[in-house]
Amino acid sequence: MRVVDKSELMSLVAAGLPGQYRPWQVVWDLTYACQLRCTHCYQMNLDWNVKRQLPTERILETLDEMRDLGTQELLFSGGDPFIVRDFMTFVERAGANGFEVVIYSSGQGITDHVAQRLAQCGVSWVELTLMGADAETHDTVTQRRGSFVKLLDAVRALSGAGVATVGKTVVTKQNLHQVPTLMEMCRELGIKFKCDAHMWRPWNGSEAQISDLKLDRAGMQEFYRLYRQPGPQDRSCAMGVAMCNAGRSRAGITPFGQVNPCTTYGQGMVIGDLHEQTFTEIWLNSPMLRRYREMTSKSYPKCDACEMSAFCDWCPGLSSWAGNDYTEPYAELCDDTEIKKELWEEGTGKHWVPAPVVNGEPVLIPTIMRRPGLDPANQG
Repeated sequence: MRVVDKSELMSLVAAGLPGQYRPWQVVWDLTYACQLRCTHCYQMNLDWNVKRQLPTERILETLDEMRDLGTQELLFSGGDPFIVRDFMTFVERAGANGFEVVIYSSGQGITDHVAQRLAQCGVSWVELTLMGADAETHDTVTQRRGSFVKLLDAVRALSGAGVATVGKTVVTKQNLHQVPTLMEMCRELGIKFKCDAHMWRPWNGSEAQISDLKLDRAGMQEFYRLYRQPGPQDRSCAMGVAMCNAGRSRAGITPFGQVNPCTTYGQGMVIGDLHEQTFTEIWLNSPMLRRYREMTSKSYPKCDACEMSAFCDWCPGLSSWAGNDYTEPYAELCDDTEIKKELWEEGTGKHWVPAPVVNGEPVLIPTIMRRPGLDPANQG
């Protein structure tokens, strides 16, 4: 791997980094290893071979490159990043570089001492996996007895150190009825709560592996009715996909140094390898990334023509995740979009008509009628 020195780095940045293409947010999966074995985890079948992971110095060099490229937010995830031997060294460097640092964790490795160090590094917040309102439910999903107790210990340690904390729940058939209890529990613990009923098939796996957990159509409808108010997204067009920031102001990195436009792509779209190139060279010069940035909504013809697109949480990474070409629709996401449209129609008593949307309401633009005598088609 060729190392870019500081002067060359700044020359590259000045020459080839348009303002709209700064890696504002980077999500770095430092490892796929985890203390838990959650039955819903999309990483359940992935290789945890630590020998392929980047060495400490290479990670620190990359963090400095991100600083110089203008990165503002860095999210450390996994697996559980606390398993990584030098993780706190990476957090310290990220804090020193002025990043807003966010960490996703199982909570199993966060002691009072660790929480204090996170606070000293200026970590913005930590999100913890919370899969049930009691030990039986949580530990059944995580397949680790005692994980619920350790999670609560982590919450208390983080709160005691003044680190903002979020309890994060993937809603399943087993815990859907516990969502109100989970909300109240988090309120009493003094932490934020968020939940999501979307459950995607495991990488290198199949839908069958999560079929016993995943909400069916009726379950999704119940979740949306109780905890969400589906509505069309504000947009200036009647149809078409709203291009996301993947590869434009966002990047993902796998534990093995593979860089992708967004972490949802995983190893499905690799735009460069940090074992062979610097992050700067990849971000500025990757031929695949340049082609990806040139894509427009018309590059996704089926999604672009969909009349329900204003309700869709469209994500080409999820299509890739599902094993499809990333320009093709993902059936699970299409089903979810249809449910949200139907519930919006049910709640408003209106029929959805594709149109520009303002403040969650479609705005129909009246057709201007010409008097026959003024219509060029009628001029003799």
